[in-house]
Amino acid sequence: MAPAELKAAGALLVGLRQFVEQLVGPILNRTTSGELSTFTLHDETHGRKVAHLAWCILDPERRRRLSPPEIVLIVAAAYFHDMGMALSPNERKLRLPQVLERISGMSADQPLKRRIDDLRRVLSDQPHEAEELSRIQWNLHELEEVALADDTRERHATRERYEELLAVLRAANLKDPEAVPSVDSCLSQGGDSLVPALIEVCTSHGESADCLAEASPEDPSRRRFRAIPIGRFTVDTHLAAACLRLGDILDFDRERTPPILFYYLVSPPSGSAEQASIREWTKHLSISNWEIGRESLIFRGRCSSPVVHKAILDFTDVIRKEVVSTLDTFEPAELGTGTIALPREVRTIIDAEGYTYFPYSFSLDDDRIHKLLMGGAIYSNPLDAIRELIQNSVDACLLRDALTQLHDPAVTPTRRDRIVIRFTDRSGQDFPPTLTVEDSGVGMDEATLKGYFLRVGCSYYDSDSFFRTRIELRRAGLDFAPVSEFGVGFLACFLLSDRVQVETSSWASPSGDTAKRTLTIDGPTRLIHLRMAKNQGVERFKGTKVTLVLRPRAGSEAEPADWAWSEIRQYILRVCQELPYDVLLTTSGGPEPTTDVLRPVARTITLAPEVEKFFTRITVGTDSNLIEGEIAIPNFGAIEGYLEEKTKGNPDAVFVTVREMGPGVEDLPDDHGHRTQSLGSSLLRGGFLLGPVPGLPEAYSPFPPKARLSLKWRGRSNAKLPETDLARSHPSARGEIAAEVARIWMSHFLEDPARIALGQLGNSRTRFRGPRDWRFLQPFGAYRVFLLARSGWVTHLRGGIENGQLGARFTQWENSMGPPLPLGGFGSDLYRSLLDLVMPKFTAIVEGAEGRLSLEPPRTGWKPEAERCTDFVSQPVSWGRFATFEKGIENLLFYSYPGTSFLNLKFKDRMDWASSTELQALPDIFDSILAGQKYPTIRPRMDAPGLTLMEKAIKEVGDLQIGTINGIKLQIREIRLVAEP
Repeated sequence: MAPAELKAAGALLVGLRQFVEQLVGPILNRTTSGELSTFTLHDETHGRKVAHLAWCILDPERRRRLSPPEIVLIVAAAYFHDMGMALSPNERKLRLPQVLERISGMSADQPLKRRIDDLRRVLSDQPHEAEELSRIQWNLHELEEVALADDTRERHATRERYEELLAVLRAANLKDPEAVPSVDSCLSQGGDSLVPALIEVCTSHGESADCLAEASPEDPSRRRFRAIPIGRFTVDTHLAAACLRLGDILDFDRERTPPILFYYLVSPPSGSAEQASIREWTKHLSISNWEIGRESLIFRGRCSSPVVHKAILDFTDVIRKEVVSTLDTFEPAELGTGTIALPREVRTIIDAEGYTYFPYSFSLDDDRIHKLLMGGAIYSNPLDAIRELIQNSVDACLLRDALTQLHDPAVTPTRRDRIVIRFTDRSGQDFPPTLTVEDSGVGMDEATLKGYFLRVGCSYYDSDSFFRTRIELRRAGLDFAPVSEFGVGFLACFLLSDRVQVETSSWASPSGDTAKRTLTIDGPTRLIHLRMAKNQGVERFKGTKVTLVLRPRAGSEAEPADWAWSEIRQYILRVCQELPYDVLLTTSGGPEPTTDVLRPVARTITLAPEVEKFFTRITVGTDSNLIEGEIAIPNFGAIEGYLEEKTKGNPDAVFVTVREMGPGVEDLPDDHGHRTQSLGSSLLRGGFLLGPVPGLPEAYSPFPPKARLSLKWRGRSNAKLPETDLARSHPSARGEIAAEVARIWMSHFLEDPARIALGQLGNSRTRFRGPRDWRFLQPFGAYRVFLLARSGWVTHLRGGIENGQLGARFTQWENSMGPPLPLGGFGSDLYRSLLDLVMPKFTAIVEGAEGRLSLEPPRTGWKPEAERCTDFVSQPVSWGRFATFEKGIENLLFYSYPGTSFLNLKFKDRMDWASSTELQALPDIFDSILAGQKYPTIRPRMDAPGLTLMEKAIKEVGDLQIGTINGIKLQIREIRLVAEP
């Protein structure tokens, strides 16, 4: 460092020491007193450990490059982030009434509110003996302390809380400046304050790791956590926030819980909250040491309690997820250059003393589950209850058929009349309609009813008993993957009905229990009325029959209205698409009884002949162990050209033309907009519709991509269908499925470039952003990826280049000759994403006077090099900070246009002195200056680092000429700061 920088660094470190020792430390050490006595330590020792851990997890090379303000920010955050856990007596006095007021407004079923209300009611009901009165008052006081502690924990990492603390520190400084240093002076350099960055970094430790990748709320084009100038230095707030989050969660060992404090400071537990805190203390006490290995973080320790053992395993899993989530906020290129040196796996080695560990199981609160279901927290559509019942019926029939064939291979089970759905319309008799779902599956005996059906969240198809049966089925080639798995689907019935009747009898009970049982259920939390009947003979009842007395629902004018069969039938037809059984649909009681059969829909995609020519069909089968079926990708450019030609630019004619073309075309909404990729695609799971297929190209077109895909279970390690959310509204591994779909359809074109027609990608877009999404492209080589990108590029160039010349222009450009080609489109366009991925290795950006970007012809000999290039994802190259400026702006160093931020390549040799951070900062400064010219009321602001950077630029480059598309051009010969009036 230069002498001035050394002096500035020294001042920062002196300020940091004052901040820690005189401001934060004394307050932090209050967190082990009063209402927070049962928390693990969040004191000065914890701050020191977090700072030390942040240092340890940094790659040695990154440590060496830490700037003084970065060191100060990381250390200050390590101490300051938990300062909000400490409450002064005055803060406690002011906060407790607010907390109790909030509790008084809670729902009566909240446990804490219920306990407090009960104790207050006991106090007011009758007089009490002195000892009893003291006990009740003490219990009430403890509950109030628990409420205050929970409130403190929830709000300690909020911006408002940090602002409160800073206000307290500033007030103390004003009162006694000699004894209390200024927090702003301690954390500033060269007129720049680290306090805003400190607040932002500390706030992040109370949020999810996704916050590290968020855009700035002030400027969405920039990241919330990024490099910022502080005095003579630069601070990477993203790195500081990551260090705080990881250092905080890794402070997990006996040093955080001194045994003397555990045994003498913590009082015996008197309630659930206290017991939770005791587990926290013991959990930290149980860890002897940990180390950062090459492949995993390893925690070692001894434990004498299975409860604490479970808490340790749970917490190490939290650590693993936090490490992975935080590392994922860095681009691979950033991590590859040496930033955070942590493996992604976490292991625990715990010596169990006096017990054998096994995981605990938990019971669910029936009332709470009922309220979640009834409130729509899980199922958004009440008719989902019908799908849940049909799923149960399908699984029951599949199991019966598999077991039948297992014991008698000569038997061929029938598909017909196995599942029957009956709708009885009794509205004319002043009775609500009923819906019955009946199957001839395995049914249930007493053991199954008690062990699984009546236990919410306990599914037979996820039991050891079924797994043992499944082993036998697999050996005989009769294995199947059940759709039901959660054990909560039956409760969805109460979305539609207040009374449910279940009739069931086991087809082949191991105990010989063939009795028919009828259960009448008036709600999930009510007693169940049970009737039993003898059930013998060849024609005895086998299977399960569920009848729902349908509850009226709100009509179009908020009037109670009965469910209509037409709506129910439409739902069933939409959801049940590839069931292994025909479903018989019958109605009775209405004016016109009906009977029809729901049969599986063909997995192939139906397209009208006139539409077929625009689509490429792709069969998905053995090349994927996740999905199977068919994908149909349209040639978006050809479609657009066809419609333009046929309708001659008349928007109203588009509707007529589209509808005339029949199946395979989607109706357009009335506002002349277009639907997207979700129409015409079906993702199936076990034959039931799960939702639209993710990973297809998205485009505004009446011809969206189509796909009918089923999730596979064969070949998966667990031999199960991929999991979903509880409502079956989307797969849990949606991102994985989207990536697989994209890989399949894009690979189909890349495997044979002859399949890539001009206009293929058209104006389609993609949701993929991170480099990891594109790794499957690398084996095909950069040139084939360019060809796929070109198929969309031409669509955007048709309007700017005459069609007769477009092909010649492209040929000339690809042969490294001729003028630049306009880039066109938007950054989210799929072809642009692909070009950005591969072409920076071979060509450069050109910026025009109207702000439009073009690409220079690639360098001579680029094609063979591009064909061999298979590292464009793992070793990415970006466009950089410089672009060639076209005539009219060729003498400007910087040209402002929304969405671009390039410097003139002509002056690159004069900018060798600038670091990458400075090259990134200069366009922001220029934009500020130009904005001040356009809007005279806005005075450009420039801090000391910006002034230094501008002075350096003027000295090295000469007179700076900058301009904007609005016609403003400036020549900057000097620049200086003007004091505010």
